[in-house]
Amino acid sequence: MDHVRQLMPHAEPYRAWATFSFTAQSGRVNECDLLIAVPAGLFLIEIKSHPGQLRNTGSTWNFRGQDRTRTITNPLHFNDLKSKELKSQLQWAARKSGMNDRVVPRIEPACFSPPGIWKVTWTRSSGSRCTAVTTVAAA
Repeated sequence: MDHVRQLMPHAEPYRAWATFSFTAQSGRVNECDLLIAVPAGLFLIEIKSHPGQLRNTGSTWNFRGQDRTRTITNPLHFNDLKSKELKSQLQWAARKSGMNDRVVPRIEPACFSPPGIWKVTWTRSSGSRCTAVTTVAAA
C-alpha cells in the first residue's frame, strides 16, 4: 500500500482501499487486494508477488524463478469476475439507498506486481486479454 500511496496524488478524488472482502449475490466471498478510485474510473487490482520471469500465455501465467517454475491460472480472468460482482453489489446498494444504479461506473480489473519483482514476457493468443494486464518494469 505504501508504494501505491507514493504514486497517487494527495488530492481529491484519488482514493485507495486495500485488503477487503465482499459477498457476491451468489454467496461467494471475494477477497480483494486493492481498489483504487481515480478520475479515469475504478480499478480492482490483484497484486502478485511471485519473483522471477513471468510468461503470460493467455489462460496461464508461468513464473520461472531461480529454483523452479510455477504455473497459475491467469489471475486477470477471476479478477474480471470479481470486478463485475463488486459492481453488481454497489449497484444493489445504490438502489437500496434510493440512488440510480447508473452512478456506479465500470470497475476495471488489473494485475500488478511491486517494482522489481517481474521480468515480463507476453505471448499473444486468440481471445487473450493479456494486453489488459498492468505490470511494472523488469527485475
